[in-house]
Amino acid sequence: MNPCTRRPVLAACALAVALLSPSGTAAARSAPAPDPASALARNPASTLAPAVAPVKASATTLTCTAGTAPGRPVTFQPSIGLLPRAVEARGTVYLGTCTSPNGRATRLRTGRLIFDGTATASCASATGVSGQARIAWYNARGRYVGTSVLRADTSSLTSSNPADAFMTGAITSGPLAGRHASAQAAPSSSLTNCALQGVSSLSGTGRMTIS
Repeated sequence: MNPCTRRPVLAACALAVALLSPSGTAAARSAPAPDPASALARNPASTLAPAVAPVKASATTLTCTAGTAPGRPVTFQPSIGLLPRAVEARGTVYLGTCTSPNGRATRLRTGRLIFDGTATASCASATGVSGQARIAWYNARGRYVGTSVLRADTSSLTSSNPADAFMTGAITSGPLAGRHASAQAAPSSSLTNCALQGVSSLSGTGRMTIS
């Protein structure tokens, strides 16, 4: 059987016949070699140009320093202690030197976060958080630009500071709505006697990230 009668190789056989025929051989001998310089001139974006890997966009929309104001710590009522118990927490945290790694929130430069909620909390944890925080945002000139509402959610909490639980969750309205906020703060007030005597207030500094 002639292999050229098989359908999958018809194109290959046709090409072979053309190249082996006298006219095909002559055409191959007379055809000039391609000029890379002229090809590049006709198509500046040719494959001769090196490939550039795309830059991956940052997932972080905003990151800010966070800290309680002097003389205005986060308070717990009743005080937290060794064993978890129901407490009410209130606090004001100031956000500063905010930057936007992905460039989507460059106008937000500082903020004031006020929260009020309840939780089952101890010296090292907080669960069953209920409540919300409001963040008033300001631009580089100190002008108010809007208020975000943050609903507390401890499912993604990674720290052991009970105050962080009230600053971690979903932003439900206002600037950055639909994004997730997380906070990690280091208490500046002592927790040495928390297990024995309990602690009714905490001061600290840290960072808030919104993605």
